[in-house]
Amino acid sequence: MKKELVSIIVPVYNVERYVEKCISSLINQTYDELEILLINDGSMDNSINILNKYKYLDYRIIVIDRGNKGSIYTRLEGFRLSTGKYVMFVDSDDWLDLCTVQNSLDIMREYNVDVVKFNMVKEFLDENRKRRIDGCYEDIEYILKKDFGNGLYPFVLNTYKCNSMCAQLIRKDAVVELEGNEMSISMGDDLLYNLEILTKINSIVFLPKFYYHYRYANNSITTIFSLKKIQSNLIDTYKVYTEFYKYLTMWNINTDKNLNIVNKRVIKEVAFCLIPLIISEMGYKDKLEVTRYANGLIKNELNNINTKEFDLFIRLFTQKKYTLFLLFSFCKIKIPYKIKKIIKHILIVINK
Repeated sequence: MKKELVSIIVPVYNVERYVEKCISSLINQTYDELEILLINDGSMDNSINILNKYKYLDYRIIVIDRGNKGSIYTRLEGFRLSTGKYVMFVDSDDWLDLCTVQNSLDIMREYNVDVVKFNMVKEFLDENRKRRIDGCYEDIEYILKKDFGNGLYPFVLNTYKCNSMCAQLIRKDAVVELEGNEMSISMGDDLLYNLEILTKINSIVFLPKFYYHYRYANNSITTIFSLKKIQSNLIDTYKVYTEFYKYLTMWNINTDKNLNIVNKRVIKEVAFCLIPLIISEMGYKDKLEVTRYANGLIKNELNNINTKEFDLFIRLFTQKKYTLFLLFSFCKIKIPYKIKKIIKHILIVINK
């Protein structure tokens, strides 16, 4: 039987330290009928030279080099240019187990489904440890469209387990044309893509295997450049998670219970966006300004929810007790964070 082509789409941006591990995990897959699209999204480091090196080593690699347009555009571009029957997305600082494509494809053929979704391992860069991110099911789970309302959508609404575009094999013709969302955002696009995909497909298998390795840097939470950047992240988060309202109707699950779930999730996501602000060295007045701004974003949700259902961190935020919120957050989040950094520094010095 002739092997079917699988396209792997990899957006690349300033990952010269990690991209070789990613590429190596793709070119050495046990399934070899691959099309590997490496799209350099305006990297300013040595990434493009690394991509070109591998292009000459493996005929299956296609390198696209252009200016920066962001991950949303890049994923769409890769999807449209791909020629495989199946598509897989991999971030350029992550990697796959070498059996990933073959095993996912075997499951897809066996069950004749549109998507096979597998699990992730979170790899902590600076702590030399890893943690498995459990998926939706402990055993293989096959779900048809008619059962999505009970077997799939609750996980999408209540967890992060279906957020990522990675860690899944997609039958391209099942999605027809991945349109993407035209809203201007710089974060949260994974969820937007998956909401569109889950609306279009007719079947899915959850495979309880940990094939995808997600590289995680603990210090990423403090990468905040300015007050404007924080506000931009808040807006993006609000835009992305309020998309759930539209999909509740499209999925025919627009019940009071699910509306309440979405209201609570929007509020939580906006509140969690303030954690980097709390950890930062920004002054009190600026922190107060951003906290008030964040509360203003969720005014519609606050009109439809009982804030007593939240823990103290979110409750103080929603009830506009901003000074208490910042003080509580300082004690609960920033002090432990600083202590952990000090301990880590001491351990590094000792080990030297």
